[in-house]
Amino acid sequence: MGRVRDAVADWRSKLLDPPAVADGSPLAGDDKAFPSMPCSQLAWWGISVAVEHLDATIRALDQQVSVGGPILPSANFTVLRAALVGASHAVALLGPTGRADRTTAGLQMAYEEYRQALNFREKVLTSPGLVERARLASATTDRLAHLRGRLAEVSALLAQRSAPKKLTDTSIVERAAGLVHAAGKGDSELLQLALQMEWALGSGAAHGRLLMALHRVGGHHIEDATALFGATYDEVAQEISSVTLVLNEAWRLWTLRNTPPY
Repeated sequence: MGRVRDAVADWRSKLLDPPAVADGSPLAGDDKAFPSMPCSQLAWWGISVAVEHLDATIRALDQQVSVGGPILPSANFTVLRAALVGASHAVALLGPTGRADRTTAGLQMAYEEYRQALNFREKVLTSPGLVERARLASATTDRLAHLRGRLAEVSALLAQRSAPKKLTDTSIVERAAGLVHAAGKGDSELLQLALQMEWALGSGAAHGRLLMALHRVGGHHIEDATALFGATYDEVAQEISSVTLVLNEAWRLWTLRNTPPY
């Protein structure tokens, strides 16, 4: 855990001074695919989200230990899930060797960003709970036109590539697992499976699923015919290490793609 803490401290400081995209770098070329929401923006956001949530998990775990427990059975893994998805987004965007694969992933992620933002705002603007002043303001100005326009642009670009619009977070994590733990190297298949299972279990924790919690070794025990749920320090530390590997690869790839080839 000591090395993880040092890495997170270093990454946290780097977030305070975001690097510019270098002219002539592969990343600069990728950004031309859709300048309105460039690959670099999406990748840096993923890295930022991952560092934030990894840092938060470590701080929360330290606090739980300092007060003598308990190690929280769902909250720790819920926060780590967000760290994993952020790091996986960055790896999936930066990892493929071909520009077409990288930029298609960027367009699919941009599509999902606009789709969710549009759905959110439509829900707000059509809600009976919206205050009258806001309703009158929205009636005179199309608050959704910008998002609809961007969504149409991305949709058209994906159609030109015959690429599906939908790219789920589960698929992104699976892609990242394959890129971080390349096939044919040692226990790569086992490590990929482990990362995918951590994602699934983290999703179970985030969504409050009872049965998913039973799959963790330290997840529960029976006492007087009552199931008591908990977690162990080692379980949380192990997943912290797994997520750190993905995030470390995201940083490596950022440097690689943001370096001009000369």
